[in-house]
Amino acid sequence: VSGDVARGTDLQVRANRITQILFEYGFMGAMKKEVMARLGFDCGQPRLPHRPFDAERRDALHKALDAAGFDELVAM
Repeated sequence: VSGDVARGTDLQVRANRITQILFEYGFMGAMKKEVMARLGFDCGQPRLPHRPFDAERRDALHKALDAAGFDELVAM
């Protein structure tokens, strides 16, 4: 990307979209656990009193990340 301002801008816009999605899913503990699991790291369950995402919320998060190209960005 060095010197390619258009590509750098595109990547930044895409990264900003990922950040927006993560904030939309609220509590960072449960959301972080889901994202880390997606990356292949089992970080266990959130500490009480916080609860992990139910299957519906987890699936919605993963669909939103898929639509935003999360896997492509983290593979860089």
